[in-house]
Amino acid sequence: MHLQLSVDRAANGDIFQLHKWLASDPRIAGRASLSIPQADPASGAMGPLEVIDVVLGRSIDLCALIVACAAWREAKRNSATVTIERQGIRAEVTDAEPRSIEQITETIGSDCLPYEDMPDN
Repeated sequence: MHLQLSVDRAANGDIFQLHKWLASDPRIAGRASLSIPQADPASGAMGPLEVIDVVLGRSIDLCALIVACAAWREAKRNSATVTIERQGIRAEVTDAEPRSIEQITETIGSDCLPYEDMPDN
């Protein structure tokens, strides 16, 4: 499953901080490929894109990704919204409430265990 993450206020390196946070999260590390794509200078683009490319191997990992994004926001006491996009469909991560996680997974179109049933939760 290929996704893109963005931060609505990608200032002060938020996208890089989120990338570092996700890469160090034990529920994400080893289960997802994370990268920040660089713009192609030949295309006339001006620098790196403000997104994180994510490739997940299993749909349950989407729930872990959502929880990790919400935890990053909470840890930073950041009101910035993390947006997850898959095949043109977008969902915003604003909290880690179980119902919010279920709504995001339904919007993105993935089967997922409820948050309470996730391993290590």
